Amino acid sequence: DAMATLLQGEGMLLGTLVVANRLSDVGTFDTDDLHLFDAFAAQTSVAVQNTRLGNRLRQQAFHDTITALANRALFVDRLEHALTRRERHDESLAVMFLDLDDFKEINDSLGHMAGDELLARVADRLKLVLRASDTAARFGGDEFAVLMEETADAADTMRVAERIIAIFKPRFFIGGREVAISASVGVAVTAARDVTAEDLLGQAHVATYRSRVHGKDTVHAIVPGMAEVGAR
Repeated sequence: DAMATLLQGEGMLLGTLVVANRLSDVGTFDTDDLHLFDAFAAQTSVAVQNTRLGNRLRQQAFHDTITALANRALFVDRLEHALTRRERHDESLAVMFLDLDDFKEINDSLGHMAGDELLARVADRLKLVLRASDTAARFGGDEFAVLMEETADAADTMRVAERIIAIFKPRFFIGGREVAISASVGVAVTAARDVTAEDLLGQAHVATYRSRVHGKDTVHAIVPGMAEVGAR
């Protein structure tokens, strides 16, 4: 013996609810059982809708709507936690900034929808060269950031930065057209205990600016105790 009903809400089918008495140890379900079951199904539908709404709100609060990457708020939160863990385990970490070179010209010539699609495709390629433990974010406009925890050394970080530069070598296909774009990358590496999240973000911004000054499509790094490093 069994009762079944649909869970509906938000103008769509959310699922089904089934209660079965396979051993028939309570006889059969009667009309009162059906009414109770229907009321329970209605409450379940509301709970499912609220859960989905909560998930959407959390996604919107901490993720970029165009790329689905983390947004600035989530990135800074993870960076602060990473700095706290680093103090206990004496690990180095790095922050990278990426600015897309001449993105405004592409956005203006192809339109904002094409520009948004390009940003999403850049995010897709970025995910392919990062570890699961790394955090990629879009800060807004054409600016992306990457948090690398547990970095082995500055040279290892530079190799990752060069892989990021390389993802821009193949052209992007946007709206049926080929689009060529590059990125200027700035890297800030730290093993210090007294550095703050804003300090590290500021250093990465400075490194990105210097990358642009040196001709774009380049990587520039700021590493405490070492000469600043550049690569193409």
